[in-house]
Amino acid sequence: KVKAGQAAETVKEKAGEAKEAVKEGAEKARKVAGEAAADAKVKAGQAAETVKEGADKARKVAGQAAETVKEKAGQAADAAKEADTVKAKAGEAAADAKKKAQAAGETVKDKAQQARAAAEDAAAGAKAKAGEAAETVKEKAGEAKEAVKEGAEKARKVAGEAAADAKVKAGQAAETVKEKAGEAKEAVKEGAEKARKVAGEAAADAKVKAGQAAETVKEKAGEAKEAVKEGAEKARKVAGKAGQAAETVKEGADKARKVAGQAAETVKEKAGQAADAAKEGADKARKVAGQAAETVKE
Repeated sequence: KVKAGQAAETVKEKAGEAKEAVKEGAEKARKVAGEAAADAKVKAGQAAETVKEGADKARKVAGQAAETVKEKAGQAADAAKEADTVKAKAGEAAADAKKKAQAAGETVKDKAQQARAAAEDAAAGAKAKAGEAAETVKEKAGEAKEAVKEGAEKARKVAGEAAADAKVKAGQAAETVKEKAGEAKEAVKEGAEKARKVAGEAAADAKVKAGQAAETVKEKAGEAKEAVKEGAEKARKVAGKAGQAAETVKEGADKARKVAGQAAETVKEKAGQAADAAKEGADKARKVAGQAAETVKE
């Protein structure tokens, strides 16, 4: 009876130790799981901050592009104003040529009227082309802004597709600006050629006046060509910045993927530690149970 009581006491003691070991293993597993959850939360916050930073940089680049387009629109308006001044000077020259032509005959008068009409057609054509180019640039800028907004939204989902789409849109915008600049240059060249031809057929004095007008037109055309060249350079620079923005978005997405991978790796590591802790507790429990059984058997 004494031996049986001692055996029961030993079994009770060993059972308590086994229970304590299981409790300790469960506590350690909960602690490891809590650390894994906290680390995953920190990593997720870092990923969100990276995405936010990329979006802010993209918005900043879009604002710079809009500012550049606004500046170029102002320059185009100034050029149009200068074109109106040139048109007024041409009108004065035509009036003076008309007075001179009245003394030379009806033929000179017709030629002067033709020259004036040609000058007005050329100015109107150039103005229309400039308007079309400005409208196209404005439209493409709107599309680019919309595309950047849409690309930022898609970047959070699939960064690769957004970068490809932004690159295609930038190429289309650059191609359209280049095409419109070529058309404007061709229209100016054609107008100047027609004006020189009509002016050459006028009288000597009208020829002098027409030469002066042609020189002025040539000078203004050079200024317009320089402005177009500068605008194209600015457009290329803006396109480059759009590429940088796309690269930044891609970099942010890569960093987010990297952080997510690190978080997954950390969770996997912590899960492994929790499994090891559970295994250790189970081994300890089996060991204690085996000792209890050995004691009972003895």
